[in-house]
Amino acid sequence: MGPDSNADPVQFYINPPDIKYFVFSAVEFKNKITTITADSSTQMSVNLNVHADRAKFGNTTKKITFPLVQGMGFVTAQYSNLVPVLGSEIFFRGVKEVSAPRRGMQKFQIELEDRRIWLMYVISSTGSSRFQYDMSENKRKLLGRGPFTGIIQIAKLPKLVVELESVIDSAAGAFPTAATLSGTVNGSSGRYTFDYTRQGDNNAGKLLMFALPHHFDSFDSKTLMGQTNLQLRSPSKGMLRGIFGNSWTMQETTLPTDITWLPNGGKMNNEVRTAIYEAATADLQQDMQLNTDDASVYFAGKALARFAK
Repeated sequence: MGPDSNADPVQFYINPPDIKYFVFSAVEFKNKITTITADSSTQMSVNLNVHADRAKFGNTTKKITFPLVQGMGFVTAQYSNLVPVLGSEIFFRGVKEVSAPRRGMQKFQIELEDRRIWLMYVISSTGSSRFQYDMSENKRKLLGRGPFTGIIQIAKLPKLVVELESVIDSAAGAFPTAATLSGTVNGSSGRYTFDYTRQGDNNAGKLLMFALPHHFDSFDSKTLMGQTNLQLRSPSKGMLRGIFGNSWTMQETTLPTDITWLPNGGKMNNEVRTAIYEAATADLQQDMQLNTDDASVYFAGKALARFAK
């Protein structure tokens, strides 16, 4: 984020896609026989499944399922009868098991070579087996010692502060699997709500999510009761802040009620129609693969969004 890490706003941000902080994998995953599927896709969520040799094991066994929901507080990997392999392009500087926030859970503090701290939580579905591992000689992988069924969660700890770590601890074990949007409007006032479907469990019954600044600006008083001091910088949309709650409600009191987006009473004349056609034709003639193959996920994402439209 620029040569001056304390600059506000930051001078620039780059997040190369080839620098992988954590990679969830398994011993059983092999080139050409590992497949990826998706299910339960909605506007704000999807389940991503990574299968080990479906021809040999079928669709329901030996896979990792990632329930992906916008704003989720943890990356959650649901392992099904696989030997876990956790990798990092940053290299593991140190891994230590520490006291877990509740019974039936293991907790690890992981320090990467960039000196950043990550927290890993492991919950076995069998309730008895413990996650054991060996670190590879090059310190790029944590290799599980046997098959594992259960969940492994990862969360970044912004600062080694007890209060912030306690916030993450209290939410470990629970995760969202879907989100639905509902709303009402009355004149220039409106309210809309995100309701999250929650799985897993923890002592406090809390679901940790991250909200963007514009969410916090509109949260109602009940939703704001779940705010925490946990903050992470997003790639392009400002500072994320952790918040507890199975739903968010946002309210707006100054909605525009008279919108005119085209001249001539909303009728599209030939000049406007021609300009749109020429711009679309020029975009379609570009090399989409070349223009989206960028070292920065920010600029690659902008290019993908332009072509998608």
